Amino acid sequence: MEKVVLDRLRGFQQQTLDEKSRCQIPAKFLPRLRELCGPADPKKGTKIIVAASLSGNIGVYPPSVYDSLLELFNEESLQSEVMISLRQTLVFTYDEQYLDKQNRFRVPTLLAANAGMIDPNEVDGSEEEESEDAEGTKSSRKPSKIVVAGSDTYLELMSMKAWETSFNRIASNQTGLKDAAKHVRGLLAFLAGEQSGATRPGDGKRGT
Repeated sequence: MEKVVLDRLRGFQQQTLDEKSRCQIPAKFLPRLRELCGPADPKKGTKIIVAASLSGNIGVYPPSVYDSLLELFNEESLQSEVMISLRQTLVFTYDEQYLDKQNRFRVPTLLAANAGMIDPNEVDGSEEEESEDAEGTKSSRKPSKIVVAGSDTYLELMSMKAWETSFNRIASNQTGLKDAAKHVRGLLAFLAGEQSGATRPGDGKRGT
């Protein structure tokens, strides 16, 4: 059977955030993610950026996609209090990592707690202490189920509760959904470099 390689990072899969806050990239996302991340470092492997996502979850970004997001927020036409806040969130939560031999990466516990993936009371150490823990020290934290979803050019991690809430919100509120989808598609097209015929968010005429 021929192996299917996704042209875009789409779909979802349930994964486990282990006791050391590590998550494995789902196999169906891996080939395309590696392409988007570019050539791997011969010694370190594939470089990714782990940071907050625009929806309040956790994003796993190819470096070029992360940089494109920051450039987008630097545009004068998008300078607003909300956009500045989003840009600060991306910068403040930046964590450069390399996938290990099992295609795993570590989710910073502060981000995981903020996204509802782990109990905030379990966050009791610095990021440096987390790294030491990931190297071999036993952790009392229990594994938790999360969802890894494709957002075209990056991956998004969310708690099971956030995943269920997103579906309930869509089902209960259809007002403005088409306009929101059009706006999101324009943003993703811009980030993917498909600008021919695409409209940047905020551009174009507003309805009267």
